[in-house]
Amino acid sequence: MSNIDQPSPAYIINIGLNLPVTSSFALPLAGYYTWLQYRVISNRIRAKQSIAQFDPKSATSREPDRLLAACRAQANFAENVPLALTISALVEANGGSKRVLTAALSVLCVARVLHADFGIMAKNNMDRGRPVGFFSTVAVVLGMAGYGAYLARGSWGF
Repeated sequence: MSNIDQPSPAYIINIGLNLPVTSSFALPLAGYYTWLQYRVISNRIRAKQSIAQFDPKSATSREPDRLLAACRAQANFAENVPLALTISALVEANGGSKRVLTAALSVLCVARVLHADFGIMAKNNMDRGRPVGFFSTVAVVLGMAGYGAYLARGSWGF
């Protein structure tokens, strides 16, 4: 057993918190959330609009609205990160590997920067960072939700 997976020091009080039922429902809810995201993206692609508005000051050009892009980058962070952290907390509460959690949350940090700074804020609100950041975030959310359900599988009551 490595240092990272060893029990906590004695001064950290373990309150015995594990949330197997909540962890179990994180998977289907994360899956549905991913479906909702997919539906928005497919409509953006169909409409050929990545953010869906242009800078009102440049009525003749098709320059993306930087303020709206910045707001969407912030809102997208606020939509995705709390869900990922909540699911990761459920995994941790149910005894998930600290290494797996550290790796997943490290990927999430990089993914959110890629999505915002190298995607939404890039030229025309769409550069490689946006899809890479999006799909990496989805992988973390669904991966952690699946891992949480796996950890809680013995507590489903049937």
